[in-house]
Amino acid sequence: MNILKRKLMLCFLKHEPPVPKLKICENILPYLRHYGFKLNDEGIVFPADCSYEQKLIHHLSSHLIYRKSIPYESVIRLETCGQCLSLMLRTGHIFVLDLRSSLWKIHNLYDYGEPERLTVLWWNISGRFANFRQKVKQAFWFRKKSE
Repeated sequence: MNILKRKLMLCFLKHEPPVPKLKICENILPYLRHYGFKLNDEGIVFPADCSYEQKLIHHLSSHLIYRKSIPYESVIRLETCGQCLSLMLRTGHIFVLDLRSSLWKIHNLYDYGEPERLTVLWWNISGRFANFRQKVKQAFWFRKKSE
């Protein structure tokens, strides 16, 4: 998926209506005790004391606004499949909660990631070539115009 499609999808996600609070609370009940989550008026609050591995996964892959909790307004899709629950959020993140695992997982569908060095080198070379080509074109155009 190219960058333009990703940005377009993120734009659509921002305008999606949120899932009703009651439906979220209803579906997340089995996972509250398993993961130690708490519910409050604003959203789902993550536990303060969780394993080091879970904290590391959570802080590396989650968006800054989802470090302590998930607001109810951010959940735009909710899917259950057996013992799994997936919450899709406005930023393109998907929180996967599974009763068979002790860790919750976070995926970012629209993450750009860091480009490879070869890609950056290619962008620089092709950009300089295009700039040089444009300058040569302008020089010939000025030369023809002055004659």
